[in-house]
Amino acid sequence: MDAVYFVRPGRNEELRYSIRSIKNIHPNKVWIYGSCPEWCKPDGYIHVDQVGNTKWDRVKNMYRGVCENPEISDDFILMNDDFFILKPTEIEPYYRCSLYQHIVENELAFGFRVTGYARELLGCLAVLKTLGCSTNSYELHIPIVFNKKKLLELLKKYPEVHATRSLYYNIYGMGGKRMDDVKVNTPGPFKRPETFLSSSDESFDGLVGDYIKKQFQSKGKYEID
Repeated sequence: MDAVYFVRPGRNEELRYSIRSIKNIHPNKVWIYGSCPEWCKPDGYIHVDQVGNTKWDRVKNMYRGVCENPEISDDFILMNDDFFILKPTEIEPYYRCSLYQHIVENELAFGFRVTGYARELLGCLAVLKTLGCSTNSYELHIPIVFNKKKLLELLKKYPEVHATRSLYYNIYGMGGKRMDDVKVNTPGPFKRPETFLSSSDESFDGLVGDYIKKQFQSKGKYEID
C-alpha cells in the first residue's frame, strides 16, 4: 500500500521525523497532499490549496483528490505529519471508545462546553444510529487504512459528516481492538506507548520531541537536506 500525508505549509520538522519512522510499515510509495517542504522529496506530491469554509472541508477536498488519483494504490495508509511509528508493525483497525463516551470526554475537557469537534462527533453518531451500525470512535492519532472506492462513496453520500474515520470504519464493519489515544499535548513527561506516538506543536518542542529525535536520528530516503 501507498502512504499518503496531508501536510500543512511550512518547514515542518515533525514531518521529517514522521517520514523517517514510516520505514516501520514499509509503504510502497509516499505521497504528500497539501504543501511539501523544500527539504522533502516524496514519491508523489500534489499541491492542494487550503480552500474551504472549515478545516473539515479542506481535509475532505484532499480525501477526494486522493480517491480520484489512479496512481495511488486502491488501499492506502493515511498519515498525519505528527504520527510516529516506533517499531515494525502492521496497520490494523483500532478504536478509541464509543462515540458517545468520546463526546462526553471532550465536553468534560472543555468545561461542559459543546465544541465544534463534539458537534462533528454527534453528527456522525446520529447517522450511524439511523443506519443501525456500530458506533465506535476511530478518532485516534494513528495511521489508518482506507479503500479509495469505498471512501469516495461515503464522501459523496454523507458530505455533512466530517468524522470520516468513524463513519468509514463503522459503516464497513471494520471492528478492531480498543486503544487509548497516543496524542501528547504537553511538553513534560509522558507515558511512552509501544507502537505509535503523536505530538502537538507544544509537545514536539518538549520531551516528546526529544524522544522522537533520539529514535530516528538517521537521515531518511525522502530528505534532500
